[in-house]
Amino acid sequence: MKGYVYTGQLDSETLKRLLQSLPNAILLSWDLSQLDFSGGLRDAGCAFNSKTEIRWQRVGGIFRVLVLSDDERPNIGFELVQGDWRIQDGKTTTISMNDHQFSPQFKKYPTVNTASARLNYKVFYRNNIAMFVSPREVLDDESQTT
Repeated sequence: MKGYVYTGQLDSETLKRLLQSLPNAILLSWDLSQLDFSGGLRDAGCAFNSKTEIRWQRVGGIFRVLVLSDDERPNIGFELVQGDWRIQDGKTTTISMNDHQFSPQFKKYPTVNTASARLNYKVFYRNNIAMFVSPREVLDDESQTT
């Protein structure tokens, strides 16, 4: 399946509007000291839904933005990253928040509100070389007993 990768730069207000335009998005803020689903706009993070992931990182007074999309988005106002982009579906089980060898900043995964979950993702290949793993959906963990 064909994929699309875009890059651009935005100020914080424009980035917030772009994130708000992503329906049913999960917002993940990340840096080495704090990884959480706070919903706040930190210096680095990503927002994703089943069709698109938006990644950002603050550089000086602006944000460098990368959009990984299943669909062509010609009106996004970003530059299309050249190459033959292909995507492949994947699914994995996440780390259990009850596993004591980890020290997560959050107790439950978003949308499923449980300590363990599954994650649907897409691997983006550029000219047959894996470049990005893009989260898409957080789902109930089928192995979890009720």
